Amino acid sequence: MAKEKEVTHTNIFPETPTFSYESLRKCSRKLFGVSESTFDGATTALDKNGKYATNYVKNIIEKWLKGVCK
Repeated sequence: MAKEKEVTHTNIFPETPTFSYESLRKCSRKLFGVSESTFDGATTALDKNGKYATNYVKNIIEKWLKGVCK
């Protein structure tokens, strides 16, 4: 039986590029339309050393702004 490829929450689609947390934070205004402090609040649960797809982080920020995240 072939081993299944592990899917992570940060990059479901392998062709989707990922970026370091810090680079996403520095470009938060341009990428997500939010300040760095808003980015910090919305992504407080993320690993600061991790790499994330922009669409994944954008979804987290949008939920946080709507008050959906705990």
